[in-house]
Amino acid sequence: MVLVAIGLVTAFYRAIGFHNATTVALSFLLVVLAVAARWGLIESVTASVIATLFFNFFFLPPVGTLTIADPQNWVALAAFLVVSIVASHLSEQARRKAREAVEHQQEMERLYTLSRMILMLGGSTSHVAGEIARQVQQAFEASGVALFHRESGQIFHAGGQQVPLSDAQLREIALQGNVMEDAGSELVALPVSLGGKTLEPVAKLGTRR
Repeated sequence: MVLVAIGLVTAFYRAIGFHNATTVALSFLLVVLAVAARWGLIESVTASVIATLFFNFFFLPPVGTLTIADPQNWVALAAFLVVSIVASHLSEQARRKAREAVEHQQEMERLYTLSRMILMLGGSTSHVAGEIARQVQQAFEASGVALFHRESGQIFHAGGQQVPLSDAQLREIALQGNVMEDAGSELVALPVSLGGKTLEPVAKLGTRR
């Protein structure tokens, strides 16, 4: 797709006999930025290198070769490559920050929904603990959830995947208030509190995104 886009720009300017290097370079740069916004840094850097080669071969004299006769054109070519790569990096940063902002907003909405649900259910009584586990699993789209109820000693599960934590580990989290996180297995275990009072530990495994 990247090669096609750059090829279309090249074919258009070649067809109309237009050889203004500055305009062509800006057109290639727009393609690179579009690639960065749509796909990411690796793809946009690849587009930058391809665009540089096309720019050299088709628009810098002697046309039709990768040789550059005028030393000033070496400067122009190097400047184009640097600008396109830097622009790709900045575009990727903006894209990543926008994605993180959306994810943070979604996380806050899930936490609000979950805390509101816990308040409506009435806290940590064992007869609603199973529903709390289901709500955690749905709110965070987890593949598996285990909730240890301290008062009854029961463990309530939700989701199709078993959480790899023993009763003793969940009990320790409840007593110590520890937080456990394993990025490799996407496992997160932490105590759930309401109004400063610890209710029970919840272990969440992975997501379905």
